[in-house]
Amino acid sequence: MSTTSFNPFETEFVRIQKPGELKLGERVVGSKFTLDQHKLKYAHFGGADPGVPSADNRNAGEATNYGVDERAEVGLISRNIKLTAQISGDEPSRHWGGEIKIVKGFAKAEIQGVEIEKFGKDQLGSYPIHIHEIGTFTAGTLLVNANSIHHSYNKCITIHSTENVTITNNVCARIVGHIFYQEVGDEHNTRYQRNLGLGAMSNDFEIYAPTSTNDEKRKKLIKDHFWAGDNLTQDADSRDYNQYDGLLIPNTDQQDNPTHGSCFKPDPAGAPGSKNDPFTSNLVEAQPIKAGQLRCPSDLYYVEPPSGFWLINPGAVLVDNSIGGCQGVGRAYWYVPPAEVLDTQKYPPAKRQELLNLKHKVVGQFKNNRARACYAGLYGETEFGVRSEILNPRAGGVPSGHPIIATFEQFTATRNRKRGVWLRPNWYVLKEGRFATNAENVTLVTAGGLDGVAPGVWSLLRGLRGGR
Repeated sequence: MSTTSFNPFETEFVRIQKPGELKLGERVVGSKFTLDQHKLKYAHFGGADPGVPSADNRNAGEATNYGVDERAEVGLISRNIKLTAQISGDEPSRHWGGEIKIVKGFAKAEIQGVEIEKFGKDQLGSYPIHIHEIGTFTAGTLLVNANSIHHSYNKCITIHSTENVTITNNVCARIVGHIFYQEVGDEHNTRYQRNLGLGAMSNDFEIYAPTSTNDEKRKKLIKDHFWAGDNLTQDADSRDYNQYDGLLIPNTDQQDNPTHGSCFKPDPAGAPGSKNDPFTSNLVEAQPIKAGQLRCPSDLYYVEPPSGFWLINPGAVLVDNSIGGCQGVGRAYWYVPPAEVLDTQKYPPAKRQELLNLKHKVVGQFKNNRARACYAGLYGETEFGVRSEILNPRAGGVPSGHPIIATFEQFTATRNRKRGVWLRPNWYVLKEGRFATNAENVTLVTAGGLDGVAPGVWSLLRGLRGGR
Protein backbone atom coordinates (compact mmCIF):
# COMPACT_ATOMS: atom_id res chain seq x y z
CA MET A 1 0.00 0.00 0.00
CA SER A 2 1.45 3.33 -1.07
CA THR A 3 2.43 6.23 1.11
CA THR A 4 -0.06 9.08 1.16
CA SER A 5 2.13 11.41 3.21
CA PHE A 6 5.16 13.51 2.32
CA ASN A 7 7.39 10.62 3.38
CA PRO A 8 8.58 8.14 0.70
CA PHE A 9 9.31 5.52 3.40
CA GLU A 10 5.68 5.04 4.42
CA THR A 11 4.76 2.61 1.66
CA GLU A 12 4.00 -0.73 3.33
CA PHE A 13 4.37 -4.37 2.32
CA VAL A 14 1.76 -6.59 3.99
CA ARG A 15 0.19 -9.97 3.32
CA ILE A 16 -3.59 -10.12 2.98
CA GLN A 17 -6.08 -12.92 3.42
CA LYS A 18 -8.51 -13.84 0.69
CA PRO A 19 -10.73 -10.80 0.08
CA GLY A 20 -14.33 -10.94 1.16
CA GLU A 21 -17.46 -8.92 0.53
CA LEU A 22 -18.15 -5.66 2.31
CA LYS A 23 -21.88 -5.41 3.01
CA LEU A 24 -24.23 -2.68 4.08
CA GLY A 25 -27.19 -4.67 5.34
CA GLU A 26 -27.77 -7.25 2.63
CA ARG A 27 -26.25 -5.10 -0.11
CA VAL A 28 -22.66 -5.68 -1.27
CA VAL A 29 -20.98 -2.28 -1.40
CA GLY A 30 -17.34 -3.27 -1.93
CA SER A 31 -14.55 -5.65 -0.98
CA LYS A 32 -13.08 -6.28 2.46
CA PHE A 33 -9.45 -7.22 3.05
CA THR A 34 -8.03 -8.59 6.28
CA LEU A 35 -4.31 -8.39 6.96
CA ASP A 36 -2.78 -11.77 7.67
CA GLN A 37 0.20 -10.65 9.70
CA HIS A 38 0.78 -7.08 10.81
CA LYS A 39 -1.24 -3.98 11.40
CA LEU A 40 -0.46 -1.01 9.20
CA LYS A 41 2.15 1.30 10.71
CA TYR A 42 0.90 4.48 9.06
CA ALA A 43 -2.32 6.16 8.03
CA HIS A 44 -3.15 5.81 4.34
CA PHE A 45 -5.76 8.05 2.78
CA GLY A 46 -8.83 6.49 1.19
CA GLY A 47 -12.22 7.66 0.08
CA ALA A 48 -14.71 7.79 -2.72
CA ASP A 49 -13.30 7.94 -6.25
CA PRO A 50 -13.16 11.63 -7.24
CA GLY A 51 -12.84 10.66 -10.90
CA VAL A 52 -10.28 11.66 -13.50
CA PRO A 53 -9.50 15.40 -13.33
CA SER A 54 -11.90 17.13 -15.70
CA ALA A 55 -14.47 19.87 -15.97
CA ASP A 56 -17.01 17.43 -14.49
CA ASN A 57 -15.37 17.36 -11.06
CA ARG A 58 -13.77 20.80 -10.96
CA ASN A 59 -16.33 21.95 -8.40
CA ALA A 60 -16.64 18.64 -6.56
CA GLY A 61 -17.37 18.71 -2.85
CA GLU A 62 -16.20 17.02 0.31
CA ALA A 63 -17.80 13.66 -0.54
CA THR A 64 -15.28 13.12 -3.34
CA ASN A 65 -12.38 15.04 -1.77
CA TYR A 66 -13.05 18.16 -3.82
CA GLY A 67 -12.06 16.40 -7.02
CA VAL A 68 -8.49 15.65 -5.89
CA ASP A 69 -7.50 11.98 -5.95
CA GLU A 70 -5.26 11.41 -2.91
CA ARG A 71 -6.16 7.77 -2.38
CA ALA A 72 -3.47 5.20 -1.63
CA GLU A 73 -2.67 2.85 -4.47
CA VAL A 74 -2.59 -0.85 -3.64
CA GLY A 75 -0.22 -2.85 -5.82
CA LEU A 76 -0.09 -6.62 -6.17
CA ILE A 77 3.40 -7.84 -5.32
CA SER A 78 3.12 -11.64 -5.24
CA ARG A 79 2.75 -13.59 -8.50
CA ASN A 80 2.59 -17.26 -9.38
CA ILE A 81 5.97 -17.02 -11.11
CA LYS A 82 8.65 -15.60 -8.81
CA LEU A 83 12.27 -14.81 -9.57
CA THR A 84 14.41 -13.93 -6.57
CA ALA A 85 18.02 -13.90 -5.43
CA GLN A 86 19.66 -15.64 -2.50
CA ILE A 87 21.64 -12.99 -0.65
CA SER A 88 24.09 -14.25 1.96
CA GLY A 89 24.69 -10.91 3.65
CA ASP A 90 28.42 -11.13 2.99
CA GLU A 91 29.98 -8.01 1.53
CA PRO A 92 30.73 -9.41 -1.97
CA SER A 93 27.13 -10.53 -2.52
CA ARG A 94 25.11 -8.13 -0.40
CA HIS A 95 23.83 -6.20 -3.43
CA TRP A 96 24.23 -8.91 -6.06
CA GLY A 97 20.83 -9.82 -7.47
CA GLY A 98 19.72 -11.35 -10.73
CA GLU A 99 19.03 -9.49 -13.96
CA ILE A 100 17.00 -9.89 -17.12
CA LYS A 101 18.77 -8.43 -20.15
CA ILE A 102 17.19 -8.39 -23.58
CA VAL A 103 19.70 -7.78 -26.39
CA LYS A 104 19.65 -7.58 -30.17
CA GLY A 105 18.90 -10.78 -32.06
CA PHE A 106 15.99 -12.20 -30.05
CA ALA A 107 13.00 -13.65 -31.90
CA LYS A 108 10.40 -12.82 -29.26
CA ALA A 109 10.55 -11.78 -25.61
CA GLU A 110 7.56 -11.71 -23.26
CA ILE A 111 7.85 -10.85 -19.56
CA GLN A 112 4.34 -10.87 -18.18
CA GLY A 113 2.83 -11.60 -14.78
CA VAL A 114 6.18 -12.25 -13.08
CA GLU A 115 7.33 -11.30 -9.57
CA ILE A 116 10.94 -10.10 -9.60
CA GLU A 117 12.55 -9.64 -6.19
CA LYS A 118 16.06 -8.47 -5.19
CA PHE A 119 17.26 -8.10 -8.78
CA GLY A 120 19.90 -5.74 -10.14
CA LYS A 121 23.50 -5.38 -9.00
CA ASP A 122 25.74 -2.61 -7.76
CA GLN A 123 27.42 -2.92 -11.15
CA LEU A 124 27.18 -0.84 -14.33
CA GLY A 125 24.31 -1.87 -16.57
CA SER A 126 22.77 -4.48 -14.27
CA TYR A 127 19.03 -3.91 -13.78
CA PRO A 128 15.99 -6.10 -13.01
CA ILE A 129 14.68 -5.60 -16.57
CA HIS A 130 17.13 -4.13 -19.09
CA ILE A 131 16.17 -3.60 -22.74
CA HIS A 132 19.65 -3.06 -24.14
CA GLU A 133 20.78 -1.45 -27.41
CA ILE A 134 18.36 -3.25 -29.69
CA GLY A 135 17.71 -0.25 -31.94
CA THR A 136 14.44 -0.68 -33.81
CA PHE A 137 12.73 -4.03 -33.45
CA THR A 138 9.72 -5.59 -35.11
CA ALA A 139 6.40 -4.60 -33.57
CA GLY A 140 4.84 -7.31 -31.43
CA THR A 141 8.07 -9.10 -30.54
CA LEU A 142 8.57 -7.54 -27.11
CA LEU A 143 6.12 -7.49 -24.18
CA VAL A 144 6.76 -6.10 -20.68
CA ASN A 145 3.40 -6.14 -18.92
CA ALA A 146 1.85 -6.70 -15.48
CA ASN A 147 5.02 -7.55 -13.57
CA SER A 148 5.79 -6.86 -9.91
CA ILE A 149 9.37 -5.73 -9.34
CA HIS A 150 10.34 -4.97 -5.78
CA HIS A 151 13.35 -4.53 -3.49
CA SER A 152 15.66 -3.76 -6.40
CA TYR A 153 19.34 -2.96 -6.01
CA ASN A 154 19.56 -0.92 -9.23
CA LYS A 155 16.60 0.73 -11.02
CA CYS A 156 13.42 -1.11 -12.06
CA ILE A 157 12.89 -1.05 -15.84
CA THR A 158 15.64 0.40 -18.05
CA ILE A 159 15.42 1.16 -21.76
CA HIS A 160 18.77 1.72 -23.47
CA SER A 161 19.06 2.82 -27.11
CA THR A 162 15.94 0.92 -28.14
CA GLU A 163 12.89 2.25 -30.00
CA ASN A 164 9.17 1.43 -29.99
CA VAL A 165 9.01 -0.03 -26.46
CA THR A 166 5.74 -0.11 -24.51
CA ILE A 167 5.81 -0.64 -20.73
CA THR A 168 2.38 -1.34 -19.19
CA ASN A 169 0.70 -2.30 -15.90
CA ASN A 170 3.89 -2.88 -13.90
CA VAL A 171 4.33 -2.34 -10.16
CA CYS A 172 7.80 -1.24 -9.02
CA ALA A 173 8.27 -0.85 -5.26
CA ARG A 174 11.30 0.02 -3.14
CA ILE A 175 13.77 0.64 -5.93
CA VAL A 176 17.29 2.05 -5.57
CA GLY A 177 17.82 4.78 -8.16
CA HIS A 178 15.42 5.87 -10.90
CA ILE A 179 12.39 3.60 -11.28
CA PHE A 180 11.64 3.97 -15.00
CA TYR A 181 14.93 4.88 -16.64
CA GLN A 182 15.92 6.04 -20.12
CA GLU A 183 19.69 5.66 -20.36
CA VAL A 184 20.91 7.72 -23.36
CA GLY A 185 18.06 9.58 -25.06
CA ASP A 186 17.74 7.71 -28.36
CA GLU A 187 14.87 5.70 -26.85
CA HIS A 188 12.33 6.97 -29.38
CA ASN A 189 8.61 6.07 -29.44
CA THR A 190 8.53 4.85 -25.85
CA ARG A 191 5.16 4.47 -24.12
CA TYR A 192 4.52 4.07 -20.38
CA GLN A 193 0.92 3.32 -19.40
CA ARG A 194 -0.75 2.31 -16.10
CA ASN A 195 2.51 1.76 -14.22
CA LEU A 196 2.93 2.27 -10.48
CA GLY A 197 6.25 3.26 -8.91
CA LEU A 198 6.63 3.40 -5.11
CA GLY A 199 9.87 4.49 -3.52
CA ALA A 200 12.75 5.73 -5.67
CA MET A 201 15.55 5.46 -3.11
CA SER A 202 18.97 7.10 -2.97
CA ASN A 203 22.24 5.30 -3.57
CA ASP A 204 24.79 5.51 -0.75
CA PHE A 205 22.10 6.94 1.55
CA GLU A 206 24.03 6.60 4.79
CA ILE A 207 27.19 8.08 3.32
CA TYR A 208 25.59 11.48 2.89
CA ALA A 209 22.93 11.09 5.56
CA PRO A 210 25.15 9.93 8.43
CA THR A 211 23.34 8.24 11.30
CA SER A 212 25.47 6.76 14.04
CA THR A 213 28.57 4.69 14.48
CA ASN A 214 26.75 2.79 17.23
CA ASP A 215 25.47 -0.29 15.42
CA GLU A 216 22.58 -1.01 17.81
CA LYS A 217 21.39 2.60 17.60
CA ARG A 218 21.67 2.47 13.82
CA LYS A 219 19.57 -0.70 13.65
CA LYS A 220 16.91 0.86 15.85
CA LEU A 221 16.75 4.01 13.70
CA ILE A 222 16.31 1.88 10.59
CA LYS A 223 13.67 -0.35 12.18
CA ASP A 224 11.67 2.56 13.59
CA HIS A 225 11.92 5.06 10.74
CA PHE A 226 13.22 3.62 7.46
CA TRP A 227 10.48 1.59 5.75
CA ALA A 228 9.10 0.52 9.11
CA GLY A 229 6.03 -0.91 7.36
CA ASP A 230 8.06 -3.13 5.02
CA ASN A 231 7.22 -6.49 6.56
CA LEU A 232 9.38 -8.29 4.00
CA THR A 233 12.51 -6.78 5.54
CA GLN A 234 11.63 -5.95 9.15
CA ASP A 235 10.55 -9.25 10.70
CA ALA A 236 13.31 -11.87 10.62
CA ASP A 237 10.93 -14.46 12.08
CA SER A 238 8.40 -14.07 9.27
CA ARG A 239 8.17 -16.69 6.54
CA ASP A 240 8.28 -13.80 4.04
CA TYR A 241 11.53 -12.28 5.37
CA ASN A 242 13.73 -11.56 2.35
CA GLN A 243 17.04 -10.26 3.84
CA TYR A 244 17.01 -7.19 1.59
CA ASP A 245 19.62 -4.53 2.36
CA GLY A 246 18.87 -1.33 0.45
CA LEU A 247 21.53 0.86 2.04
CA LEU A 248 25.04 1.86 0.98
CA ILE A 249 24.63 0.83 -2.65
CA PRO A 250 27.07 2.75 -4.87
CA ASN A 251 25.75 4.44 -8.02
CA THR A 252 27.52 2.63 -10.86
CA ASP A 253 25.87 4.50 -13.73
CA GLN A 254 27.94 5.60 -16.70
CA GLN A 255 28.83 8.99 -15.28
CA ASP A 256 29.47 10.62 -18.65
CA ASN A 257 26.12 9.64 -20.16
CA PRO A 258 24.64 12.46 -22.29
CA THR A 259 22.43 13.39 -19.30
CA HIS A 260 24.23 12.85 -16.03
CA GLY A 261 24.61 14.02 -12.48
CA SER A 262 27.58 15.58 -10.71
CA CYS A 263 30.19 14.72 -8.11
CA PHE A 264 29.39 15.64 -4.51
CA LYS A 265 31.12 15.63 -1.18
CA PRO A 266 29.25 14.44 1.92
CA ASP A 267 28.56 17.11 4.50
CA PRO A 268 28.86 15.69 8.04
CA ALA A 269 27.05 18.78 9.33
CA GLY A 270 23.93 17.89 7.37
CA ALA A 271 21.66 17.66 10.39
CA PRO A 272 17.87 17.54 9.93
CA GLY A 273 16.45 21.02 9.51
CA SER A 274 19.74 22.63 8.52
CA LYS A 275 20.47 24.04 5.08
CA ASN A 276 22.32 20.80 4.36
CA ASP A 277 19.52 18.54 5.53
CA PRO A 278 20.10 15.33 3.50
CA PHE A 279 16.35 14.79 3.16
CA THR A 280 16.06 17.89 0.96
CA SER A 281 19.45 18.97 -0.32
CA ASN A 282 21.49 15.74 -0.26
CA LEU A 283 25.13 16.71 -0.64
CA VAL A 284 27.25 19.83 -0.97
CA GLU A 285 30.03 21.12 -3.21
CA ALA A 286 28.76 19.98 -6.60
CA GLN A 287 31.54 19.42 -9.11
CA PRO A 288 30.61 18.76 -12.74
CA ILE A 289 32.15 15.85 -14.62
CA LYS A 290 34.47 17.15 -17.31
CA ALA A 291 35.16 15.87 -20.81
CA GLY A 292 37.85 13.21 -20.63
CA GLN A 293 37.36 12.76 -16.88
CA LEU A 294 34.56 10.18 -17.23
CA ARG A 295 34.17 9.52 -13.50
CA CYS A 296 34.15 11.36 -10.19
CA PRO A 297 37.40 11.59 -8.20
CA SER A 298 37.72 8.91 -5.54
CA ASP A 299 36.91 11.30 -2.68
CA LEU A 300 33.59 12.43 -4.20
CA TYR A 301 30.33 10.63 -4.85
CA TYR A 302 28.37 10.50 -8.09
CA VAL A 303 24.74 11.53 -7.62
CA GLU A 304 21.61 11.53 -9.77
CA PRO A 305 18.58 12.36 -7.58
CA PRO A 306 16.41 9.20 -7.64
CA SER A 307 13.23 9.85 -9.62
CA GLY A 308 10.13 7.99 -10.75
CA PHE A 309 10.58 8.68 -14.46
CA TRP A 310 13.98 9.87 -15.76
CA LEU A 311 12.94 11.12 -19.20
CA ILE A 312 15.90 11.94 -21.40
CA ASN A 313 13.76 11.66 -24.54
CA PRO A 314 10.80 14.08 -24.19
CA GLY A 315 8.80 12.23 -26.83
CA ALA A 316 7.86 9.48 -24.36
CA VAL A 317 4.11 8.95 -23.94
CA LEU A 318 2.93 8.80 -20.31
CA VAL A 319 -0.69 7.89 -19.57
CA ASP A 320 -2.30 6.79 -16.28
CA ASN A 321 0.95 6.28 -14.34
CA SER A 322 1.44 6.98 -10.64
CA ILE A 323 4.58 7.67 -8.61
CA GLY A 324 4.46 7.57 -4.81
CA GLY A 325 7.73 8.49 -3.13
CA CYS A 326 11.18 9.73 -4.14
CA GLN A 327 13.95 10.09 -1.59
CA GLY A 328 15.93 13.31 -1.25
CA VAL A 329 15.38 15.74 -4.13
CA GLY A 330 14.05 13.21 -6.65
CA ARG A 331 11.16 14.13 -8.93
CA ALA A 332 8.22 11.97 -9.95
CA TYR A 333 8.47 12.95 -13.64
CA TRP A 334 11.72 14.66 -14.62
CA TYR A 335 12.37 15.71 -18.22
CA VAL A 336 16.16 15.82 -18.62
CA PRO A 337 17.23 16.18 -22.30
CA PRO A 338 21.04 16.38 -22.62
CA ALA A 339 22.93 19.65 -22.26
CA GLU A 340 26.30 18.22 -23.31
CA VAL A 341 27.84 15.07 -24.73
CA LEU A 342 31.16 14.39 -23.03
CA ASP A 343 32.15 11.10 -24.66
CA THR A 344 33.17 12.16 -28.17
CA GLN A 345 34.63 8.71 -28.88
CA LYS A 346 31.37 6.84 -28.37
CA TYR A 347 29.14 9.45 -30.03
CA PRO A 348 30.25 10.83 -33.44
CA PRO A 349 29.24 14.40 -34.45
CA ALA A 350 25.89 13.47 -36.06
CA LYS A 351 24.85 11.43 -33.04
CA ARG A 352 25.93 14.16 -30.66
CA GLN A 353 23.80 16.69 -32.53
CA GLU A 354 20.81 14.33 -32.45
CA LEU A 355 21.11 14.04 -28.68
CA LEU A 356 21.62 17.78 -28.14
CA ASN A 357 18.49 18.45 -30.22
CA LEU A 358 16.33 16.31 -27.93
CA LYS A 359 15.33 19.46 -26.01
CA HIS A 360 13.54 20.54 -29.22
CA LYS A 361 11.67 17.24 -29.67
CA VAL A 362 7.88 17.47 -29.51
CA VAL A 363 6.78 16.43 -26.02
CA GLY A 364 4.82 13.19 -26.03
CA GLN A 365 1.31 12.80 -24.65
CA PHE A 366 1.17 13.34 -20.89
CA LYS A 367 -2.25 12.53 -19.45
CA ASN A 368 -3.78 11.53 -16.11
CA ASN A 369 -0.54 10.86 -14.24
CA ARG A 370 -0.17 11.23 -10.46
CA ALA A 371 2.68 12.16 -8.11
CA ARG A 372 3.15 12.36 -4.38
CA ALA A 373 5.85 12.15 -1.69
CA CYS A 374 8.66 13.34 -3.96
CA TYR A 375 10.64 16.56 -3.78
CA ALA A 376 8.65 17.68 -6.84
CA GLY A 377 6.01 16.18 -9.11
CA LEU A 378 6.58 17.40 -12.69
CA TYR A 379 9.86 19.12 -13.53
CA GLY A 380 11.24 20.54 -16.75
CA GLU A 381 14.74 21.84 -16.08
CA THR A 382 18.03 21.16 -14.34
CA GLU A 383 18.83 21.44 -10.64
CA PHE A 384 21.02 19.84 -7.95
CA GLY A 385 23.93 19.05 -10.24
CA VAL A 386 21.93 17.37 -13.01
CA ARG A 387 23.39 18.29 -16.40
CA SER A 388 20.33 18.67 -18.61
CA GLU A 389 18.50 21.23 -20.76
CA ILE A 390 15.15 23.02 -20.56
CA LEU A 391 12.37 21.67 -22.78
CA ASN A 392 11.97 23.78 -25.92
CA PRO A 393 9.79 21.75 -28.34
CA ARG A 394 9.93 22.79 -32.00
CA ALA A 395 8.64 21.43 -35.28
CA GLY A 396 10.96 18.80 -36.70
CA GLY A 397 12.86 18.65 -33.43
CA VAL A 398 15.39 21.25 -34.61
CA PRO A 399 16.19 24.79 -33.37
CA SER A 400 14.89 26.42 -36.56
CA GLY A 401 11.44 24.82 -36.30
CA HIS A 402 8.49 26.87 -35.14
CA PRO A 403 7.47 26.40 -31.47
CA ILE A 404 5.14 23.52 -30.64
CA ILE A 405 2.80 23.71 -27.64
CA ALA A 406 3.39 21.01 -25.01
CA THR A 407 0.28 19.96 -23.08
CA PHE A 408 0.31 18.31 -19.65
CA GLU A 409 -3.25 17.15 -19.04
CA GLN A 410 -5.09 15.88 -15.94
CA PHE A 411 -1.99 15.78 -13.73
CA THR A 412 -2.53 15.26 -9.98
CA ALA A 413 0.22 16.24 -7.54
CA THR A 414 -0.25 16.02 -3.77
CA ARG A 415 2.04 16.08 -0.73
CA ASN A 416 5.25 16.74 -2.59
CA ARG A 417 7.80 18.30 -0.28
CA LYS A 418 8.58 21.28 -2.52
CA ARG A 419 6.70 21.74 -5.81
CA GLY A 420 3.82 20.10 -7.61
CA VAL A 421 4.91 21.50 -10.99
CA TRP A 422 7.88 23.62 -12.08
CA LEU A 423 8.00 24.73 -15.72
CA ARG A 424 9.74 27.62 -17.41
CA PRO A 425 7.16 29.31 -19.70
CA ASN A 426 7.79 28.03 -23.18
CA TRP A 427 4.39 27.52 -24.78
CA TYR A 428 3.14 24.99 -22.23
CA VAL A 429 -0.47 24.20 -21.37
CA LEU A 430 -1.21 22.70 -17.96
CA LYS A 431 -4.79 21.54 -18.30
CA GLU A 432 -7.34 20.14 -15.82
CA GLY A 433 -4.75 19.52 -13.11
CA ARG A 434 -5.37 18.89 -9.42
CA PHE A 435 -2.91 20.13 -6.80
CA ALA A 436 -3.11 19.99 -3.02
CA THR A 437 -0.81 20.01 0.03
CA ASN A 438 2.38 20.63 -1.92
CA ALA A 439 4.64 23.30 -0.45
CA GLU A 440 4.24 25.11 -3.79
CA ASN A 441 1.53 23.80 -6.09
CA VAL A 442 2.56 25.27 -9.47
CA THR A 443 5.56 27.46 -10.34
CA LEU A 444 5.88 29.01 -13.79
CA VAL A 445 9.23 30.74 -13.98
CA THR A 446 9.57 34.09 -15.75
CA ALA A 447 11.16 33.98 -19.20
CA GLY A 448 12.38 36.12 -22.06
CA GLY A 449 15.38 38.34 -22.63
CA LEU A 450 18.70 37.55 -21.06
CA ASP A 451 17.97 33.96 -20.08
CA GLY A 452 17.85 33.03 -23.77
CA VAL A 453 14.14 32.17 -24.08
CA ALA A 454 12.42 34.05 -26.88
CA PRO A 455 10.25 37.04 -25.86
CA GLY A 456 6.57 36.36 -26.12
CA VAL A 457 6.57 32.83 -24.75
CA TRP A 458 3.74 31.93 -22.42
CA SER A 459 2.20 29.16 -20.36
CA LEU A 460 -1.49 28.55 -19.78
CA LEU A 461 -3.15 27.14 -16.68
CA ARG A 462 -6.60 25.92 -17.62
CA GLY A 463 -9.27 24.22 -15.56
CA LEU A 464 -7.04 23.65 -12.53
CA ARG A 465 -8.04 23.11 -8.95
CA GLY A 466 -5.63 23.59 -6.08
CA GLY A 467 -5.55 23.68 -2.33
CA ARG A 468 -3.17 24.07 0.54
